[in-house]
Amino acid sequence: MQVFRKSNLELLIIGKNRQEVEEILGSPNGKSLNSKNEHIWDYRRIAINEDTGEIFDWALITLTFSTGKCSGIGMSFENMPAVLMEPIE
Repeated sequence: MQVFRKSNLELLIIGKNRQEVEEILGSPNGKSLNSKNEHIWDYRRIAINEDTGEIFDWALITLTFSTGKCSGIGMSFENMPAVLMEPIE
């Protein structure tokens, strides 16, 4: 099980191009553009909140790319949502 830390990702990914990021994290779960026309890649991974030490199994890791290189990393700590609906019989 690979657990990601924001500080480690900042060291490994900031300044890397998209191909280098994909070699480290794999394909993103989502891609979009923000209002500044920067590319945003979203990943769902297991991550640790470095402030509390708590591990989250469905953290959202958001990478921002400016001029073709990763310029920022954001994290939202979440656990996998519970199933909201029962199966149809």
